[in-house]
Amino acid sequence: MRSKDIKGYIEKVVDELKKRISICICKEKYNDALSLISICSFFLYSTNIYYTDEELEKDVEIIANFISNTQFASANRYSSNDCTVFYDGFGLNNRGLVQIYLQALCKIRRVVYVTYLDRKECIPDVLKILEEYESKTAFICREKRTKIEQIMQLSDIVQEYKPENFFFYAPPDDVIATSVMHMYKESMKRYQINLTDHAFWIGTRCIDKCIEFRRYGARISSEYRGIESKKITIIPFYPIIDKSRQFQGYPFEREPGQKVIFSGGALYKTIDEKGIYYTMLDSILSHHENVIFWYAGSGDDSKLLNLREKYPKRVFHTDERSDLFQIMENIDVYFSTYPMCGGLMFQYAALAGVVPVTLKHGDISDDFLIDQDNIKVEFADQESLYAEIDRLLSDETYVEQRKYQMKRSVISQDSFEKQVIKLLNNEDNDDAIAEYQNIDTEEFRKWYLEKLTKADVDSLLVNHDSLKIGIKYYPFVTIRGGVNILKRKVVQK
Repeated sequence: MRSKDIKGYIEKVVDELKKRISICICKEKYNDALSLISICSFFLYSTNIYYTDEELEKDVEIIANFISNTQFASANRYSSNDCTVFYDGFGLNNRGLVQIYLQALCKIRRVVYVTYLDRKECIPDVLKILEEYESKTAFICREKRTKIEQIMQLSDIVQEYKPENFFFYAPPDDVIATSVMHMYKESMKRYQINLTDHAFWIGTRCIDKCIEFRRYGARISSEYRGIESKKITIIPFYPIIDKSRQFQGYPFEREPGQKVIFSGGALYKTIDEKGIYYTMLDSILSHHENVIFWYAGSGDDSKLLNLREKYPKRVFHTDERSDLFQIMENIDVYFSTYPMCGGLMFQYAALAGVVPVTLKHGDISDDFLIDQDNIKVEFADQESLYAEIDRLLSDETYVEQRKYQMKRSVISQDSFEKQVIKLLNNEDNDDAIAEYQNIDTEEFRKWYLEKLTKADVDSLLVNHDSLKIGIKYYPFVTIRGGVNILKRKVVQK
C-alpha cells in the first residue's frame, strides 16, 4: 500500500478506537476507556500521523474529573510544601534522562521518586542516586491492578507528600500520571520532560511546563501540539558516562593502517525507501579500501547483510554494547544513522573527540550539540559529507582540530544543573523558540508510513499490554494483528 493509503487506514482505525472510547465513557466504563486511550496513544505514537489529539486529551480530563469528584471531592486541593515528585513511567536504569534530572533535583529539593514496582530491580543506579541524597522512593503496583487503581496509588503518593512540583517523565501512552496531573492541577506545578519530541504523546493539556532538549522539539510542541510558547523551555542534556569502564575490543582483528567507521542504534533508523544510508556506506567503502565499518544495534539487518556480502571482512555487526563511550575513543569516524539520527550517539562521539558525520534529513537532527549549526557535523548533500569523511580519514592535523572542537560542544553537568535551578525559580529562557519558524514535518512523518504495511498497522494493536481490551472492543483487527505477528515469528524461525 502507498503511504497515502496506509494513512487512510490508520485514520480509520483511530476513528473506530475513539468511538469505542466515547461509548465506554458514556457507560461509565472508565477502566476500559483508559485502556483504549492508552492503546490509541501507542498506536498514534507508532504511526506518527500527527502530534496531538484533542479528543483523547479531553477524554483523559473527563475521566480524571470523574475520579476526582467521586473519590476525593475537594481533597485534591492542598497547601504544597518544598517537595518534588518525580514520576518515572519508564523505570529504566541507564536510558534516557532520568539520572541527570534526579542528580540535579536532589541537590536542591526534597525528592520523591515514583516508578512501578516491577521495575524496582531494573534501576540500581537510579536507586543509588536517591540513596546518596536521602531521597524517598515510592512504587506503584500494576500487577492485576486496573488503571483506576493505579491512578489511586499515585494519587495517594501525591496526597502523602503534597509536592510543590511534579515532574512527568513517561512513555507516550501513559494515562496514569496524566490523569493525576489533571486531578491536582490547582495544587502543584506540572513539568513534562519531553523525551519523545519527534512523535505523538498523550498529555499536552495537563502540563504547566514542557521541557524540550532542542529547538526542533520546542517548535514542534508550539506549532503542532498547540502548547503555548510561554509554557515551553529548552534545556539541553548531557550523557552520563562511566569512564572507568574498559574497552571490550573490536569484533575483528584491527591491522595497522586500518581506519574504523562506527555507527549504532536501532536499525530501523537506517531504513528508507531509497536505501540512502547503505548507498552512502557502499560509496565510502568502495573509495577507502582501508576502512572497516562496524554497526552495533538490533533490528532488521537484511540491508547490512547485503553490504557485508559485498565487502566481506570489512563490514561487522554486533549487538548493542555497554562500552559505547570507549568504542568512540577507539574509532576514527562516527557515521550517523539516516534518515533518523540519535542524539545520545551524537554526544558520546563528540565527548570522545569524534565527529558525528550526519546527512541532514529535513530538520530532525538539529540541536544535539552546542552551536551545532556552525560546527560542521551536518551536511545538506552527500558530496560534502564524503569530502568531510575523506579529510577525517587522511588529515591528522585536521582531525586534532576537530577533536578539540567536538569536546567543547556538549553541555556540562554544572551548566545543566544551573538551568534546572533557573527553571524551578521561573527564570527559564524560552525565546529560542522564535528562531525556529515554519518547520515542515511532512517528509519525516511520511518516512514512518513508508515502513508500514496494513499487517504492521494491525499488529500495533497487539504489541501492547491491553490485549484483552483490544480483543473485547476491536476483535477483528486485533486478532488479525496477532495472526500477523505469529506469521512473522514463523518466518524468522
